[in-house]
Amino acid sequence: MVTIKDVAERAGVPVRMAARALSGTTLGKRRDARERAERIRQAAKELGYCPSEIAVSLTRGRTRTLGLLLPSLTDMFYAAASEIAMDEAAKQGYSILIRLSRFHPELAAESIGRFRSSRVDGILFGDDCCGIPEELLELLRRQKFPFLTFAHSNNAGFSSVAPDHAASIRAAVEMLAGRGHSRIAFAHFRRNYHSNQIDAKHFEEACSACGVEAELCWQERINEYAELAAKRHDALLINGKYSMRAFLDSVLPDADYHPDLVGVYNEWTWAQAASGQLLGTLMDQAELTVRTAVQTLIAQIDTREVRQIAIPARFLPKEEFSSLHVRDLTSQYLTYSV
Repeated sequence: MVTIKDVAERAGVPVRMAARALSGTTLGKRRDARERAERIRQAAKELGYCPSEIAVSLTRGRTRTLGLLLPSLTDMFYAAASEIAMDEAAKQGYSILIRLSRFHPELAAESIGRFRSSRVDGILFGDDCCGIPEELLELLRRQKFPFLTFAHSNNAGFSSVAPDHAASIRAAVEMLAGRGHSRIAFAHFRRNYHSNQIDAKHFEEACSACGVEAELCWQERINEYAELAAKRHDALLINGKYSMRAFLDSVLPDADYHPDLVGVYNEWTWAQAASGQLLGTLMDQAELTVRTAVQTLIAQIDTREVRQIAIPARFLPKEEFSSLHVRDLTSQYLTYSV
C-alpha cells in the first residue's frame, strides 16, 4: 500500500511537508510553495496514493460530515427528508451519517453521543428536544455545538427550521366559521412539543378573532383518536397524517357523522391524504424546510450563530386541491431494469 512516506520520497520533500500539501493547507502561499505542492500532488497521483479522509479531517479540524438524527425511516416524511438532506449536503461538500431515535429520548441522547464521537461537524434532528437529558443539552449549548431541529421548533436554545402555521390556521378557522360553525376543535399530537404549543396559540387567537369557541384536543397515543371521534365534533383541524387516518378509521363506519375536516400535510405526504374527506388542508413546504435546515446548520458551523427560521405554510380549500402536486421521490431516484 502506498503511504505518505512514499509520496514524500518521490517528490523529494519531508513527510510533514507532503502531508500539509495534500491536506490543502499550503494553498495561497508563496509561489515556490505552490509549485512544491503541485509536485507533491503529482507524485501522489503517479503512485495512486489515497489519503485517509479521517487523517485529513483531523488536520483540518473538520470532518465535513453532518449527523442526521431521525425518529424513523419508515415514515414517508422522514424517508424523503433523508434523501433531500443528503442531496443538499452533497451540494455543500458534506456527507451525512444517519441514526434513528425511534421516538425515544434515550436513543436520541445515545445517538448524539455517537455522532460526536464520530467527529461530525453538526447535527440535524428531525424532532423536538423534549426528553433529552438537560445536562446533555446544556453541554451542547455551552460548547456552542451546531445543533438544529427541523420539522419542529424548539425552546431549548438551539437553531430550528420549522413550518409556520399562523396564517394558514387563521385561514382555516375563517373558512370553518364562514360555514356557520360556532365551535371548532383542534386535535394535536404531543402537547409538550414547542411547535405544537405555538400552533395551539395561533388557533386560539384565530378563533377569538372570528368569534367562535376554540377547543384544544391533545392526544398522546394514536388510539385516542377513536375517543375523539366519539365526541362527534362538527368542525375539526387535525394535525398529523397518521392522526387523521386513525380518526377517519373510527368515523367512516358511522354513516350519520360527517364532520368538516381540515388536515395538515406537505408535498410528500399529500399522497396519503383522504382528500375526499377534507374541506381544506394546511400545506407545509417540506423540501424547502429540509434544504434550509441543512444550509442553516452548515452556516452555523462557521458562525456559531443560533437561528430560528419559520417556513410559512399555506391553506388550500378543497376546490384548490387539484393544484397540488405530489413529490414522488421514488420515481425520481429509482429505476427498474427488465
